[in-house]
Amino acid sequence: MQVPLRAYRRRRLSRLERDDLLWGLIFASPWLIGLIAFLGYPILASFYYSFTQYSVLSASRWVGLHNYITMFTNDPVFVNSLYNSAYFAVLFVPLSIVTSVTIAMLLNQKIKGQSVYRTIYFLPVLVPQVALAIL
Repeated sequence: MQVPLRAYRRRRLSRLERDDLLWGLIFASPWLIGLIAFLGYPILASFYYSFTQYSVLSASRWVGLHNYITMFTNDPVFVNSLYNSAYFAVLFVPLSIVTSVTIAMLLNQKIKGQSVYRTIYFLPVLVPQVALAIL
């Protein structure tokens, strides 16, 4: 069965919905600008510079895929760094999540001296702020 084209037309927004959308975009714009400035630009710049021979003291020179060819064929450090990244992602990330959840569950248990354990655990977080407030 074929659906008529008319069923796919987008519903027009009412004036109130347009105003809500406009104000939502206005209030979200500082975050969007920050996202573009501090995340989008560095990603695009890194992508561009990966195709150049870049030196801080001189202008960059376009070399195309030469950097990638060198990385995959002649760089012994690349395989080692790939292994280290995978090892870290597979072993330490899940281990840190399990450890964090376990500590959180232990601090939430109803045991004798619970407030003392929480104080000891959170003390390193609080001491710098207290010292800063006193200064």
